[in-house]
Amino acid sequence: MHASVGNGSSESPIIKSRNMIISVLVLKNAMKNFAKESELGHGGFMVVYKGQLDDGTKIGIKTMESGVISNKA
Repeated sequence: MHASVGNGSSESPIIKSRNMIISVLVLKNAMKNFAKESELGHGGFMVVYKGQLDDGTKIGIKTMESGVISNKA
């Protein structure tokens, strides 16, 4: 589920996952902007990253590799 949160002109998308809401900006920070050094592995169409939130919580995230989505019907 996606939503947007903002204060005036700047908005930050958030992702709701079970009982956590984490902004995309927080995820990018935790994963060091999805740097190669944060990569745990990949396979199929996904890349898995590890990271740590500011409160020390360790997290992992799967992202879809670019170019996966096709226009085929």
